[in-house]
Amino acid sequence: MRTVDIIRCINCPRHRCELVYLIHETIFYATRLIELDQFNSSYASVFAFYLNGFLDKLIAEEADLALKDQKLGGVLENIFCHRPVLYQHFTIASQRSETSTVVTNFIYDLMKRLQSAANFSHYTMLYSNKIVNEIILSSTPKITFELDATLVERLLEIFELNEKHCVTLLKHYSHLSHRKFINDKNEKTYHYHLLTIGLQKLASNRDHFLERETISAISKIYVDFIRENGNELNLESFEVALQNYLDTFSHSIGHLEVDLFRCFFESKRIGKPMVKLAAFLLGRDIRLYRVFLDLVQENVSKKELIYPLTNVAFAKGVFAENSEKNKKILNVIYNEFKSGISKTIEKPGKAAVIYKENTVANHQLIKNCMPSNECVDFAKKKLKIDSMELYQLKLMMEIYRKAFKSTKKDEMKIVYVNVFNVLFQFYNIILKVEDLLKEIDKLNGLVLETFSWIQMGRTCKHLTNLEFKDITATANWTNFCKFALKLGIDIQKSPDNPNRQDERLHVLLKITAVLVDLFYKDNSQPADVATFFELALSHSRFLDVLLIPFQFKIKTSLVHLLLILARKNPSVMDKKHVPLLLGAYGATLTDGNRYVLALLQWYERSGIHMHEYRPYLWGDAAIKHFSLGQDVAEQQTLFRINNFEVFRLFNKEKLFNTLNSFPVWRKLDAVAQLPGVNFDDIKPDCNKISEYQTTTEIERFVERKLYKKKLPSPGLLHYCAGKQDVLATIYDPAFLLPILGYLFAPESHDLLDVAGKNGALALPFVCLASEDEEMRLAAASVILRIKGHLELSRKFIDSKFWLHLFNAVQNGLATLNSRKRTNADKSNADTKKFLSKPAFLPALFIGKTINIIPDALNELHPTLTQYFLLKDTFDFKAVPHFLVMFHSSEVKHNDHRVFILESIYNGIKTNDDFMVLRFSPVIRAIMDFYDSSLSNRELNILILNTLNSIVKIPKSCEVMINSMGFLTWLSERIEGIESFHFDTIEAFLGIISNLWYSALIQRKGFNLMQLSRSVLIMVLKFLPLLSTRSSSKTLTRFLNLLEKTTLENEQTLELVNGEVLELMMAYFEKLFEQHFWYVKYVKMHGMVDDEDYQLLGEKLQMQGADQSTIYVTLTLRRLIVRKQRLTKK
Repeated sequence: MRTVDIIRCINCPRHRCELVYLIHETIFYATRLIELDQFNSSYASVFAFYLNGFLDKLIAEEADLALKDQKLGGVLENIFCHRPVLYQHFTIASQRSETSTVVTNFIYDLMKRLQSAANFSHYTMLYSNKIVNEIILSSTPKITFELDATLVERLLEIFELNEKHCVTLLKHYSHLSHRKFINDKNEKTYHYHLLTIGLQKLASNRDHFLERETISAISKIYVDFIRENGNELNLESFEVALQNYLDTFSHSIGHLEVDLFRCFFESKRIGKPMVKLAAFLLGRDIRLYRVFLDLVQENVSKKELIYPLTNVAFAKGVFAENSEKNKKILNVIYNEFKSGISKTIEKPGKAAVIYKENTVANHQLIKNCMPSNECVDFAKKKLKIDSMELYQLKLMMEIYRKAFKSTKKDEMKIVYVNVFNVLFQFYNIILKVEDLLKEIDKLNGLVLETFSWIQMGRTCKHLTNLEFKDITATANWTNFCKFALKLGIDIQKSPDNPNRQDERLHVLLKITAVLVDLFYKDNSQPADVATFFELALSHSRFLDVLLIPFQFKIKTSLVHLLLILARKNPSVMDKKHVPLLLGAYGATLTDGNRYVLALLQWYERSGIHMHEYRPYLWGDAAIKHFSLGQDVAEQQTLFRINNFEVFRLFNKEKLFNTLNSFPVWRKLDAVAQLPGVNFDDIKPDCNKISEYQTTTEIERFVERKLYKKKLPSPGLLHYCAGKQDVLATIYDPAFLLPILGYLFAPESHDLLDVAGKNGALALPFVCLASEDEEMRLAAASVILRIKGHLELSRKFIDSKFWLHLFNAVQNGLATLNSRKRTNADKSNADTKKFLSKPAFLPALFIGKTINIIPDALNELHPTLTQYFLLKDTFDFKAVPHFLVMFHSSEVKHNDHRVFILESIYNGIKTNDDFMVLRFSPVIRAIMDFYDSSLSNRELNILILNTLNSIVKIPKSCEVMINSMGFLTWLSERIEGIESFHFDTIEAFLGIISNLWYSALIQRKGFNLMQLSRSVLIMVLKFLPLLSTRSSSKTLTRFLNLLEKTTLENEQTLELVNGEVLELMMAYFEKLFEQHFWYVKYVKMHGMVDDEDYQLLGEKLQMQGADQSTIYVTLTLRRLIVRKQRLTKK
């Protein structure tokens, strides 16, 4: 047939069925010619041409069809499964007949054409099996069978070996000598490449792994290579593949021979993959610790290998034992590497890679081996820094810290000041880069080291009155402040989300504030401080940042810095700044607003006339109001503020939130109570993804094991731990209370009705329970002013009742026990009178009552009104009206119970409030009432929330556990929970979690061994109650308590028996099936290595797992590993 006719035949429009028939017919003719031994390269070309044409048209016709409607699968099945002649003549042997060669190439071309088809590997399984069998045959001893290496390589590009093939192939290879993987010219053969391909393929799967004998023998092949050739063959691909496999199937690490690790030290050629493999094995296999200690001294000259291994050894505690042998080894290592460490400091850009990557070894060698006198001499040097690297900085700071601890008292100042000069050189280098956000890790590291150095100086009593003129007079300090202000105040778009503003550079302003506070004394009026203040105010983005209405770290750090500058040099303050500060203020308790209020108070104390701005407006209202006063001559009239305008700013909901979440710890003097300054949010390990994410200060104190270093503060034991999020939703009483005092001044207009409707009248009464006496005195003053208005008011309804209520409160305060006066008080006529502090709970009851009384239609109005009418003296030592309201006989008695329970729940702020409950029948009454026939779901949750608030206070928790049988009550009530009570389960786990942390922070008041057992028993009762609808918070708390109680008392792991473990595995697998392989793996194979859970968490994060999934997966994995190890013991 002519070529033109052939092309016309192929291009002619045809139906899919006809195309399939033509393909089958073409294959039939080809197989007949093969059977007749007439199939040659010419025929192969013609058949290939026809088949390619027909296949192209068929694939194009079926491009838009669903897989089940396509006919291409049948074509593949016919070609590769139903044509035994093709299969018989297909071979990868190098010595084959001419027909087999043509057929093999013909089939190869077909495979290459169809490799992208669906289920291609399924249809070609016979051929892949034959390839593997012939590969095995070619490497079998005493059998002469040479492969066509080029063809093998080409075929493996078309279809990959599956996992079963890899296991079979590697098992065969494990019985061979290492000489089988190289030829006579000492070159690697295709068997070597298949060995590495097989390991890599298995590393990427989760179901197929090698047996103990196989992986051990494969590692021996590597050892034989090294010992015979000294790694001259370049085995990097083998090393990478082996490490990847062991990283996936880490149980195989225990199957490796120790000789594998020894051979690294014998190798003449040390490449990066070998170093990574050696470090990986040392970090995972404790058997190698002793081997490393035995070999390190004689091989210390192999720097590229020894230093990374030393880094791992320090990280894993190999040198933890303080023995003479270990000291000798460390000194040998230090003497070998000290010159390199010195060069890293002097010229970091030219430093060897080993010093850049292995910072743990850098620090520990300096800490343990560098002579103290050398550290001191280095710290005294006046260095000139011309480049900045993070590893260089950390290395230098380790030297400085050691020098500071070992230097003499008279030289401490020199060392301390000199380090600051070095740090400012680093700052001036990094702050000059074009895009600072790209170097944010370096900046954060520098800030953390600076703050650490400041903290170290504060702990030294010899530096108490240190002068810093040697620093503040330098150009480096001035340049640093200018750059920090210029870059820190600027607002940039986030590179990750252009719609959001990047606030990472706030650390510049924050550390500047800390440094200015350290270097200058208050009211010293240095000229450079005035310059810095002016630079801040004149910044082009100053107003944009200052007037941002939401929480923004740059704004917070900016006003913090302004406050510090104003304290150092009060002359910088001007009355014109006040409207700006009021516009920036939000009246809440966020850190930024607390700094603004402190700054306003500082302005007032420093003599700035503030009276014309009273009563203060804030936020947008202040910006709009003061923007009108452009003409100085008109300011007096334009700035005049109407009291009603201020009352309109009060948000009723926010005032109610302020009552319920009142900050009893807040002081009236905002300057004396500034937010704590730390840089925990930029620490690299601030939020380890593999660990429990803490939410309260008590949890953070316990999780960071701070109880081992210091005792918890009295406030931490006394207060009910609240959430930081609440602070943005409540008013700051230190600001609002003085405003109310001004609004209710005797000469002010009568606005009692307005104040009563929006809830402002209640605030002074809850302020009576503040821990700060000044706040209580101010509250009493405001109440007296309100009472004065009531006495004169003609518009306010029921003013006589209100006066009676005020008198009852006043009488109640008078009856409180006063502080016993000491002899010093009696002899001192000027001793201030002490205003007794009532508990917050009764004060909150008064506040809630005052908010209800103006609403005569409220269901609670009659009973609350009657209560106060019958009271001439309010009892601050009891829960007001509890028995009447809790056992109400009214039709809507549920409203009464909800009100009194909410009052108790929101009223528990300190241990004093708990004591009010303890010396009354309240706690026992609500515990007995829980889940009774008179209760309902809403009341049950309120009772649980109340008990949760109590156990959040460590002192109160101790009483509940040791004196009130609380654990028994919890255990009994858990028995009655159903699996669909999701909120109840979450509430109970919340109580147990807070109880556990409150106990741990005290420790001495409890038998923790017994407590951990009791808590674990209760936690395990929740296991059958968990369901697929359980919240992530519930699951996280459940597993966290399970892990922490068993860690505290390892014997309690016996309670987590096989049945419990299987039940847990079955439940959690339903929820986290995608990532549950990591748990099932250790359950099946165990774990002999020391795993880095942080790295595994990051690996899961890269796979798309969220925080709760990562925590659940890793916690279960840790639990199973610990259980297995305990069983072995």
